[in-house]
Order: sequence, then C-alpha cells, then structure tokens
Amino acid sequence: MNLAHLLADGAVHHPERTALLFEGGRISYRELDRLATDAATALRAQGVETDDRVAIKLSNTPDYLAAYFGALRLGAIAVPLNVLLAQPEIDAGLETATPKACVDRPLPRDGEPHVEIVERDEADLAALLFTSGTTGRPKGAILTHAGIRAAARFGVDALGFTPDDVLLGVAPFPHVLGEDPETEHRPRPAPRATLARRTLSFAARVSG
Repeated sequence: MNLAHLLADGAVHHPERTALLFEGGRISYRELDRLATDAATALRAQGVETDDRVAIKLSNTPDYLAAYFGALRLGAIAVPLNVLLAQPEIDAGLETATPKACVDRPLPRDGEPHVEIVERDEADLAALLFTSGTTGRPKGAILTHAGIRAAARFGVDALGFTPDDVLLGVAPFPHVLGEDPETEHRPRPAPRATLARRTLSFAARVSG
C-alpha cells in the first residue's frame, strides 16, 4: 500500500487532530493532507509521474512533508537531500538520483482539491536516502513502502507511544533517523510530531 494512504486516512478519520506543531502553530491532519495534495498538483504540473524521482532540498518544515507526501501520492520516489550539506555533496546526490524534479522552495498551494493516490506494491521503492559517505562517496539506500511503514510502526510500538504523545523531530528529515516522525500517520489517532527547524549540530553534516 502506498504510504500516502496513511496520511490521507488520518485526514479522513481524524481531520482536526493535531498532526504537527511548528514554530508556535499547529497543523491538523486535514491541513497537512491538503498541503500534500497541493504539492502533488504542483509536481504533476512539472511532469512528475509514477516511478519518477523527486529531490527534496528543504529544511525541517511542513513544506518538506508536503513535498514528500505529495511525491508519494503520485507514485513517485522521494529523494531527500540535506540542505546543510556542502554543494558538491548535494550535486553528487542529484547526479546519482537523476530526479525528474527538484523541490528547493515551497511548492505552490491551492491546487486541485483531490489528487488520486497512485497504488503501489509494498515492495515498490518509496524513498532514496544517501549514506554518510564517511568511507567514500555517499551511496543511495533504497527504502520501500513496506520498509518505511515497518520501521515507523516498530518505533511507535516498541517505545509505547500513545495518541497524546508528541514526537520532537530534531534529526534532519533526509537522515534515516528523521524518517519515522513523518511517516507514522495511521488511521487511528497517531502521535503528533513537533518539527524542529534547526537540527542538532552533530546531525547537520552527514559526510566524512
């Protein structure tokens, strides 16, 4: 199942429940899903289709999540790039990923009210993350829809999160440790994710 369904289901079953806390404001599941739909509309206008790769070069903001889930909604593959990397490292990631589109600023809003979610198999690629490159050039690590879902569910269940808990997102979203808070949008009430715009210094650079 396409991971985009998790956010869409949360918007249907718990539309006004807080999904994100960011810089003193709150964003509901309905609002976040609408942002993702707007992003999908904008990406589709750029020619993005199923299995295309979409590079996302944004900091930890709601716009990042909108682009991430917007790409997934189209059946595309998200390629997160850490904005705090040196430009040669970002260029190397873009060269490796060969994305159809690169999101380096907030995408336009007020798109179509509904963009159909492209169905994906659990083994299909959902995201392409890059390793730290401490022993050489960073390598692309593939993450499937099933793999991301399993990792998120394990974290929630193992740590005993409840629907009233708030997860503080301090790791850069392009890092594998930043994946969980943005993907655990489940049909039942899910833990809310607090986005930290500034990442911890030890997590800001991921190349050696």
